[in-house]
Amino acid sequence: VKQVFGMRPDLGHTSSIVGCPAPVNLPNATKLSPCGTWNFVRSDVTNYSHKTYGQDAAVRHDAAVRTNVMACNQASQIPETHPASVGSTQLDNTNNMKKQINRYALFTAFSFGLAALPVSAANAYYELGDLVLYFQKEGGSNTVYANLGNAATFYRGSAAGTAGDAALTQSNILDLNPTLSSAFGAGWASDPSIYAGLAGVWGTSATNTTLTDGDPHRTLYVSSARNSVGTGGIAASTGWNLYTAGTTAMTGGATAIETMNNTFETQYDAQTTVSPTSISTIDNQNPFLAPGLQGNAFGTFQGGVQQKGSASTFGNFGGLVGETEFALDLYRILAKNNISGQVPGDLRNGSFEGTVTVGTDGGVSFVTTDLTAIPEPATVMFTCLLTLSGLSLRNRRSPRTAALTNTRFHI
Repeated sequence: VKQVFGMRPDLGHTSSIVGCPAPVNLPNATKLSPCGTWNFVRSDVTNYSHKTYGQDAAVRHDAAVRTNVMACNQASQIPETHPASVGSTQLDNTNNMKKQINRYALFTAFSFGLAALPVSAANAYYELGDLVLYFQKEGGSNTVYANLGNAATFYRGSAAGTAGDAALTQSNILDLNPTLSSAFGAGWASDPSIYAGLAGVWGTSATNTTLTDGDPHRTLYVSSARNSVGTGGIAASTGWNLYTAGTTAMTGGATAIETMNNTFETQYDAQTTVSPTSISTIDNQNPFLAPGLQGNAFGTFQGGVQQKGSASTFGNFGGLVGETEFALDLYRILAKNNISGQVPGDLRNGSFEGTVTVGTDGGVSFVTTDLTAIPEPATVMFTCLLTLSGLSLRNRRSPRTAALTNTRFHI
């Protein structure tokens, strides 16, 4: 079954089908070329969870609670549609084999000529705009998706950058040890062939001025590998500047990130999951040019956005985080900075928002401040015990002091 990803008809996204007859009962259908490419704008549909499937391609119209089925014997020619502009299409031949994989009972339904397309449940643990932490093993057969929650709300805060964001620091957001062990083996934390990265985006339109949580369309959240532990709350990586790359790079990056995360949204229903490379699009969007050498992530970020694991630990951030295996600096990149009401920032120049760490125990944390000044829980407990012991000793030596102290505690 071939899936066209990321359809947002409410934002003017389009679908194109090559080699098919005219769509049935589909509004605004126009023929784009003599060879039989049909374009249709589903502006009458407000529900964005729309997917177009090949092999007797069916088009689902949830908002109208109806299904239109188009006979099409050339399913392999149906392109993946990148909703960057009306009528734009992009063929991704490298994904053809993956996208034709049997999707549970859906293939059976088509095989028996059923007219209605079963509703495909979206991942209840994922929404557009969420920050996805993802892993792959070079040459491996598994990848891992993990949702960390809304990128703007939990990681950007009320303003771009880390100033005043100490409260956003979080420890033990997720425990990924079971998932990573299942995907890559119990020794994942000492495997130098495992790579980790971050990516999130909520919309891909180049013209729509809608804001979500203060972010315009094509606001990219991506990682850059941290070079050293350094000081928490201060970047220790090479930031991303796409100013000269221009708006085309922003659109391409947004579309590619949405493509990767769309697999997580439509194929699974979990906050964390192991995804085989036969289904996952993590490896497609984060390719390798040679052993140990990554190409452009999401077709935009030269050298990739992932960090390579190592046989030893990355370092100790101190405080609540401790020993880490991966440390990823998170950057927010704006495609536009002139929309009223948006959280401001530099145009196409990434702002450092903090560091996502993965501990050697699989615990995921987010660091926006220097943690070396924050004692670890065990240290705090030990200090409290010493203080209480001291109070107890003083109380035994001075009955009057004990009475006053007990009164103060009671109050």
